[in-house]
Amino acid sequence: MRLMHTMAIPYLIPAAFRAPRNITNKMSYPNIIAALSTELQRRYADAGQESHRDTGSVVSEIIERQGAMPDYLRLPTRMLTHIFDYWGVVVAGKRFQNLDATEQAGLFDAWKTSRFNVCRNFVRFYESLYLLIVMQEDAR
Repeated sequence: MRLMHTMAIPYLIPAAFRAPRNITNKMSYPNIIAALSTELQRRYADAGQESHRDTGSVVSEIIERQGAMPDYLRLPTRMLTHIFDYWGVVVAGKRFQNLDATEQAGLFDAWKTSRFNVCRNFVRFYESLYLLIVMQEDAR
């Protein structure tokens, strides 16, 4: 009897406060990584270092490599990635993953040239990781 009572509690929450079940999860970490990968792909394609890998494989490789990081690095990296994504709301009114290409490039450049080391290192981390993944594929 007590089990049935605890199972009914979520249904007592008003519908206005529940997340809709039919929408995709737009807060998903892979979407942020895909937006970062697409921006990096545009940058390096313009520089003549075009990748032949599709974005999905690069995203899965980045997430796999981040999963291999020690716990004390993995959590701060994920948190900073989410902060970067939401920083677009502060600057342009939309999250990074929802910005158009020019706004994404502007936000990426702002973090790349920031006076804060953590922002510059964040960009350097993703640039390095992206280049290592693309160069590894080209070496094969």
